[in-house]
Amino acid sequence: RACCIKYSVIFRSVLPKEILIHQFPIIMRHLSSSSIVVHTYASHFIERLLTVRATGSVTMVTSNDLLPHAESLLSTLFNVIRGDDENEYAIRCIMRTLSLLNRVIEPSLIRSVSAQLIRKLEIVAANPMKPNFNHYLFECLALTSRSTHRGEMNDRDNLQFIESTLFPVVDIILQRD
Repeated sequence: RACCIKYSVIFRSVLPKEILIHQFPIIMRHLSSSSIVVHTYASHFIERLLTVRATGSVTMVTSNDLLPHAESLLSTLFNVIRGDDENEYAIRCIMRTLSLLNRVIEPSLIRSVSAQLIRKLEIVAANPMKPNFNHYLFECLALTSRSTHRGEMNDRDNLQFIESTLFPVVDIILQRD
């Protein structure tokens, strides 16, 4: 399975969009694999797929393509990084997903994602091991905060939720150092 996913990662830019979109739910199922190699390659494939450009500066996979899978994708990715696991590919995939869904993500999903990210920050802050993972974790937190500002439609409830749960954790981190 890992070799098949690796093949898709390597040839993602030459495969037609229809095949890649068809592969997307299949690869998503591999995120819940018990094999670290398989779910890491699956995370890497999805993250790289979200960066493939069509013509110009538009990504091949649009937010409308990703939106139907967003909630299940994010929950599965958070299962990959549960507990003490710090899979850099999974957190990068979360970051790319949030970045692509920035304007269309549901407010309830923003709250859920930010709560999980903040819980992960608390765990990571106790024993920071992987600087790249930490970097992408903070990028994800910034994206959730940014997604509460959607032009004229501001989501003040989610922004206040993020601030009220994130700032105490940041205060603890700053007091330790």
